[in-house]
Amino acid sequence: MKFISLAAGSAHAFLALIDMQAELKKYLESTKQKAEERIDDLSAIVREATQTLNEWDSETEKSVSELHRVRDEQVSEKLLYP
Repeated sequence: MKFISLAAGSAHAFLALIDMQAELKKYLESTKQKAEERIDDLSAIVREATQTLNEWDSETEKSVSELHRVRDEQVSEKLLYP
């Protein structure tokens, strides 16, 4: 049985609720799969960013330590040899 929509002017067919449920479930499964893939992609980006930040922190700490060492060395030389 088909009915004409007054708004769009196109035919509509009635579906049994079980058929609607199956169609919705199929749609939601593909959407769920896409969402899970996107979450996996974003998780990989977060892991990479975390690793990069950890490396940056480590390098910054090494650089600051080196700066302090050189500063202390230069200050002690100036104090010994004014």
